[in-house]
Amino acid sequence: MIVNKNGFVLKNVLFLLLVLSGITFSFAHYYQLNLNILRQSLLLEKQKAAELILYSYFMSHLHTNESQTIENSNVQITYTISAADDRSVLNSRICFDACYRWELEYDLENKCMISSEYIP
Repeated sequence: MIVNKNGFVLKNVLFLLLVLSGITFSFAHYYQLNLNILRQSLLLEKQKAAELILYSYFMSHLHTNESQTIENSNVQITYTISAADDRSVLNSRICFDACYRWELEYDLENKCMISSEYIP
């Protein structure tokens, strides 16, 4: 019986290449998932910052009636503040990758927030 040493080496090299390519693809998949999570976290932080700025502006202008659109290269905010005798309402539309509406209602007599609602 003749033993072919080249076949044994070839099989081990192919097995090693298979293991290395599996590790490489696993690492690439993990890196892509991690990158997507980081991208979503950054988008969420931007949305929270925009909402905080809009909320602060609304709380300092409760007795005014105004409407404005703010546009930047990656964000668009449209808001309307309307004040009545006992209530002040903020209707806003915030757009980053997708748009959503945010509505706040504040009771001027009791000085408390009545409602806060997100609408897709």
